[in-house]
Amino acid sequence: MFDKSTAVLRCRGTITNASALASIDRLVVACLLFSLLTATSSSDVSAQSVFSTRDAFLAADSSVVRARLGALSLTKSVALDSIVRADIPVVSAFFQLSPDVFWADGQGSSSHPTAGVALDRQRLATMREQLDGSDFGDVTLFILAHEFAHMGQFRNYSLATLRETSRLKAIECQADLWAGALMINLMMDSAMARAAGRATRPVVTAIVDEGFARISKALALAYQIGTPVWDDPTTHPLPAKRQLCVARGVNAGIQMRLVRAYEQTGSPELLNQISAWRAKDRDLFGPGADLWAWTNTQAKSIVENEQIGQSPGGRIDLIGGLRRVTESAEMGPDYLRSEASPGIPPLECSSTDEIDAVGLVCKDSSALSAKIQLDAYNNYRAIARGVLLPRGWAEQPEQLSANGDTTSSAFVWGSGRAAVIVFFAKTARQWRPVFLTVLSKKY
Repeated sequence: MFDKSTAVLRCRGTITNASALASIDRLVVACLLFSLLTATSSSDVSAQSVFSTRDAFLAADSSVVRARLGALSLTKSVALDSIVRADIPVVSAFFQLSPDVFWADGQGSSSHPTAGVALDRQRLATMREQLDGSDFGDVTLFILAHEFAHMGQFRNYSLATLRETSRLKAIECQADLWAGALMINLMMDSAMARAAGRATRPVVTAIVDEGFARISKALALAYQIGTPVWDDPTTHPLPAKRQLCVARGVNAGIQMRLVRAYEQTGSPELLNQISAWRAKDRDLFGPGADLWAWTNTQAKSIVENEQIGQSPGGRIDLIGGLRRVTESAEMGPDYLRSEASPGIPPLECSSTDEIDAVGLVCKDSSALSAKIQLDAYNNYRAIARGVLLPRGWAEQPEQLSANGDTTSSAFVWGSGRAAVIVFFAKTARQWRPVFLTVLSKKY
């Protein structure tokens, strides 16, 4: 079920959180989304709520749900119906589920344990008029994947557990995570088929790059479909966290491909690739993992974090570590030197002791493409801004090298007695690092 959010500050050019969009394309989507949502009040989703609460909806009999939602079957003759019907077998195969999918005009998108998946034909038809074919196809696929993930939750968890208020945000995040995993798999299947015989590293990187951007756009536009009136939007993760849930799903989807291929072939080369991913992202799973348990753990870790920062691997809680390290840098080089061991988990950190300053150099080398590397840089820059500016640090103008190969942002404290620098360089290597360095000047 999709909640509503706004992007007004971002549209005005202000990065408001750690999931700030990192390309013109995604900025345009955010601004389009804001204009659509601010023109549509929550009461527009349905003239009258057909269920008093989410619990009442889930507890209702299938026949009652379908009657109250005005359920209509998908046809074979209508173009919109055909688009959705074409996606259903693909999503069903991924989740190994075959729930009924029906129209519930004006009611938003929802899932019910016995009635199945309800889609809002009115909202989808309006969106179809505003988007080109590929964008609309991605949105419908994302919504189906998200709702099918809810059907998977009904199969894997008790209804009593899914009705617990404290779990609702994690439930939504887990559904977004599965949607991201499904979509990157399908996009890679399609692209690899087109690339037949040309699956070189640059080709694979380009596929991931394009897929990540398309899925991010689909997530943003899916908000427009709306939340059913009986569903409380405050039980949904904030947009920043939902983007992190999906980003985590994209990485998980790539790992799923490797793990499933290895389990089918036993190839040592595939096992080496799986191990390489896990070395870069310690939270990723390996062969034999229970993916519903893993996605549940990941979802809870994301939504339970009060101040979230995003890296491409979906790792969180950098804010506390950065705050601790920068406080030490303010106190002096000896204090910063003492933070070399804990560093800023989960980043890889090492200390340096130069003539004029002590430094802590940390890096995230999990980016698989140039666009994801740029996302990571902007995310770490936004995290640094949120931690440092309230403490009286000053942000310096962003620096780009003359040839455009390097980009850096610096924050200084106490007339230059301490500094934090976020930096990345373009590279053709498989793993593209982003660096976050903290310096404390010697007196």
